[in-house]
Amino acid sequence: MVTSLTKPPALLIRDLLVSHWTPGNTAGFDPSITDPTDAKFLPISRGWYGVGQSGADPHVSLTNFGEGVIGGGQTGISAVKGDGSGVAQNRSGTGRATVFAEREQDYNDESAADVVDLIRTEIERIALANPTPGTLAYWSTDWGGASTDTDVTPAVEMSTVSISYGYVRD
Repeated sequence: MVTSLTKPPALLIRDLLVSHWTPGNTAGFDPSITDPTDAKFLPISRGWYGVGQSGADPHVSLTNFGEGVIGGGQTGISAVKGDGSGVAQNRSGTGRATVFAEREQDYNDESAADVVDLIRTEIERIALANPTPGTLAYWSTDWGGASTDTDVTPAVEMSTVSISYGYVRD
């Protein structure tokens, strides 16, 4: 069945993460908390929230989203709707979720590197448990690696998750 996306894929994925998050898996950090003064606040944004800002919470940035048509040749048409009412495109795309935490911070008795790893693992768990979310035909993740960025002050621990997704656009 052809369905239209209700939001851009990055926002659909953000909503999926928030709605399926288990704070007990991530040292209590919870993206459903909206109060930035709460010690368990975990923003998931489409930008580089708080990078290099002293006291920034651990956070997830959803960036580098792009997509294209699968097949379709010069017309870009991948399929005809089952009822014959028009055409559709099979689309696939990629993006990235980057998890950040300040290296010198103590996060609920966890190191920044441990918190980053817990959050990355939770993102991957949600993808495995929900492979066909809503209007996306599929989404999947692949660990992209971990590193420490010492070019910013304070230094941050980071881990990247590559995201692949697909859907039908009518």
